[in-house]
Amino acid sequence: MTNFRCVFIWLLMSAFLLYAVSKLFRNESKIVPPLKTNVRKTGCDVRLAPVNSLPIVALASRPGCGNTWTRHLLELATGIYTGSVYNSPILSHNGFLGEKENMTNGRTVVVKTHKYDKTHINLFEKAVVLFRNPYSSFLAEFNREKANKTSSAPMESFIGEGWLQYVDVQILGYKQFANNWLESNMPILVIHYEDIKDNLLSEIDRITKFLNISSKYPRTDCILADINGKFKRPKEDKLHLKVLIQDNSMFGLLQMDIANSSITGTNTYGGSGFALW
Repeated sequence: MTNFRCVFIWLLMSAFLLYAVSKLFRNESKIVPPLKTNVRKTGCDVRLAPVNSLPIVALASRPGCGNTWTRHLLELATGIYTGSVYNSPILSHNGFLGEKENMTNGRTVVVKTHKYDKTHINLFEKAVVLFRNPYSSFLAEFNREKANKTSSAPMESFIGEGWLQYVDVQILGYKQFANNWLESNMPILVIHYEDIKDNLLSEIDRITKFLNISSKYPRTDCILADINGKFKRPKEDKLHLKVLIQDNSMFGLLQMDIANSSITGTNTYGGSGFALW
């Protein structure tokens, strides 16, 4: 009888444990979305490159400049996963399988970073530096912080000093980011988010040529089959927010500073630039 009771208790505890584990995974699935399905077209597979087969190339930007969207396009264009210095579980569970790779192992075509200290910059061999209209990038990142990754913050968030103070801080960070990356000694390709939107295929072609990546198959159809991906935010309605910027001249000065850095950098391949608004 004692043995029977022990077996019964063991079975009961095992069943409870299995139930608890199943509940854990069920709850986890609500937090982290399931694995993203890649584009189902012949020749559109995406893979990790062999270890140490690729140079360590940064895809550097300030937050809100479309870095994740650009990664998505480059993966479709090259057939090689992109990496990141951030190891985001949400992105890795949604198909960015290079997210958790060590940034120095040479298996990803570019590595996402928002950092701009010179010690970090020196970890890379070359860089694609992605810019966006400062106002739009600040708005996009403010939305992300106040709402979620693909929706807009409530209008109340922009009333008062909070938004204006946020803009002041971001302007300083944007300028320092631009100066440190564009004045580095590595080969740099300057890309603008607005140019990618207006001339998608030609801009992606510029990047892949800079990366010296040639694909076994033409990849244009792969890009066109899934241009937006899962993390490109919808277009913000900026018209009602322009009046909340009290000192537009600061954006003009910021734009000139970035342009001057780009022009003076002999190692920099420039883009067409961005409109202030």
